Amino acid sequence: MNSTVGDLLHSIKELNPAQQTSFLIQLLDANPLFEKISRDEANLLVQRDKEDAEKLQRGVDYALDKKILSVSDKENFRWSIIDVEGKTPDDVLQLIVKSLPDNIKGTTLLICGESGVGKGTLVDLLSSHYPHALQWSNGDIFRLYTYLFLQNFPSKKDNLDGISLEELDVIRQLISIEGNEVLYNDGVHRIPIKDVKNTLFKTNEINRLLPSFAYYLQGEVINFTNRFIKDNSDSFVIIEGRKATLQHINSPVRFELIHSQKSLLGARRAAQKIIAACHSKGKSVALNDLLEQYQ
Repeated sequence: MNSTVGDLLHSIKELNPAQQTSFLIQLLDANPLFEKISRDEANLLVQRDKEDAEKLQRGVDYALDKKILSVSDKENFRWSIIDVEGKTPDDVLQLIVKSLPDNIKGTTLLICGESGVGKGTLVDLLSSHYPHALQWSNGDIFRLYTYLFLQNFPSKKDNLDGISLEELDVIRQLISIEGNEVLYNDGVHRIPIKDVKNTLFKTNEINRLLPSFAYYLQGEVINFTNRFIKDNSDSFVIIEGRKATLQHINSPVRFELIHSQKSLLGARRAAQKIIAACHSKGKSVALNDLLEQYQ
C-alpha cells in the first residue's frame, strides 16, 4: 500500500464521519499493522467498559446502602437490544423511531451501550429527528454537584472521605429545575447550567476530582434525573448513559446498543483515531509510516 495521508484526506473529504471510517477500514483491509492496532483498541474498549461498569455499580451499591437510592421495580424493566453490526447510524435510528409511539409526549427514551457503538451519534440523530426533544446529560449533573461542592466545601478537594446528608442538603438547596432547565444559585444569580457546562464545569480540577465525587453522587444524580423527568412529564426526554445508572431511571422505554463483532468495533475506533492523526501530519507522509508511529 503506497497511499499517503494526502491521498486519504482527498478521498474522504466529501464523506460523513461514519463513511470516512468505513472507507479507511476497507482501504487497510488485511494490513497487518492496522489489524494489530484494531485488536489493541478492541481490548482497550472492553477493559474500559468493564472497569467503568464496576465503578458505577460500586457507587450505586453505596447509594443503596446509605438509603439515598431505593430498590424498585425499575430494575425489572426490559432492555431492547440492538446489535449495530452491519447497520448504519440511520438504520439504528429508524429501528428506534418505529418502536416509539406516534405521540411521544411524556416518553423518556433511555440509550445505553458499550463504548464505540455510536450512542452519541444516535442521540444527535434522534435530536434532529425530534427537534423538540429534551436531551439530558447525567454527566452535566455530576459536574454541577462537584463544582458546587468545591465552592461550598473547598476542603473536600484535598480530603474526600465521604459526603454527608447534611452536605448534600446544602447543595440541593442551590439547585432548581424550572421547566426544562436546571439552574444553580451562585449566591447572587441563578445561572442555567447550559451557560457554564463547557467552561466552569470542565476545569482541570473538576476533571481530576470527578471520579472520586461520582462514587458518592450516583444515587443523588439518579434521583435528580427522575425528578427532572417527573417535572417534564409532558415532554419527550432522551437520556444516554451507562447501564448501571440508567437501570434506576423511571422509564420502560430503553435500548441497549451492542456490537457483536468486537474486532470491527476496535477497527472503527482505530480508524477514527488514525483519521484524526492525519489532520496533523504532512500530506506526503505514507499511511504505513503513520501506522508505524501510531503503535
